[in-house]
Amino acid sequence: MTKKKNQHFVPQFYLRRFTKTSKSPYIDLFNCTSQKIISKAAIKKQASISNFYDNDNVVEDALSMIEEETAKCLVKIDKMNNLPKLVSERTTIIAFILFQEARTKSNGIRVDSNINKVYKRAFEGNSEIGDFLNNHKIAVEKPASFALRVTAKQILLAIDLKIKLINNETKQDFITSDNPVLKYNQFLENRKVHGGITGVGVKGIQYFFPIDSKKCLILYDGETYSIGSRFSNRIIIKSEKEIESINILQILNCQDNIYFNEGTNIEYIKSIYGKSMHFEKAGVTKVDKHPQKDNFMGNGNLIHSYTTDLKINLNLSFIRETKRAKKYKLGNKACHPRNKKFENTTVPNTW
Repeated sequence: MTKKKNQHFVPQFYLRRFTKTSKSPYIDLFNCTSQKIISKAAIKKQASISNFYDNDNVVEDALSMIEEETAKCLVKIDKMNNLPKLVSERTTIIAFILFQEARTKSNGIRVDSNINKVYKRAFEGNSEIGDFLNNHKIAVEKPASFALRVTAKQILLAIDLKIKLINNETKQDFITSDNPVLKYNQFLENRKVHGGITGVGVKGIQYFFPIDSKKCLILYDGETYSIGSRFSNRIIIKSEKEIESINILQILNCQDNIYFNEGTNIEYIKSIYGKSMHFEKAGVTKVDKHPQKDNFMGNGNLIHSYTTDLKINLNLSFIRETKRAKKYKLGNKACHPRNKKFENTTVPNTW
């Protein structure tokens, strides 16, 4: 395959789906740092970094093959206005969504931030090591590639998730971003669980993934949520308020840019950006340090690291907790796997 130096962490075919014709090489964007609108930005220059994954294109070529198969699945969804029936096609979609969440600039920054903050917190107070860490940065070479390797081991943990198609029948479009996969957990958010709550193996996990301005996929824990009708794979949204809630999540999740088609009202983008400021951004690394005394390893500290999750008290009319979920007892557990088989997994970031 041709060597690609400019490597996209959000595929070009995906961003084109949010243009008016789904084929335009240009898209409008809102930069969250400068708060400026840029009209007709070239898609080929968006969400890309030189040699972001590797220098030999091994990772880039593997991602290209997944993108090609996923693009075919999305075309089928467009034609049928429903989900593909083959299990292999649904598995392709699930894998693509997980890999897309892992492959972004935002996630790469999160990987490095987590490593740095954990080490600095663990050794604070140690004059020799602490001073060294304060003056140096610990980083993973090609952090997004590292995240992709971890995610490859997690795919099987996501196969049990259910998937449905959300149809947006309002006048307001879905927007997308440079970090477009939205992880949420209404179940654990409602129960005020501390720490990270959107690991792939966690009870109540949800993934929202807009695939164009009028369609969005949702992956979810079917033991925890009842979504829409059990007789249909489609959900119809007629409430602009619900579309706005999902769009606000997109702003809170993005790293730099929000993307939308030329028909989107600029004042609307500025309005929901303002509303998003009332909530905490996703992906910020937090590290808690808990002194431990007289444990089996002697005195020391328990280090708990996590990243902030999307939390806006999300309320969507088509999502309900199941009877089994309502009976679930949190107890004093630090983790809440949705399947007991996941409890002994050694895969990182499962929780």
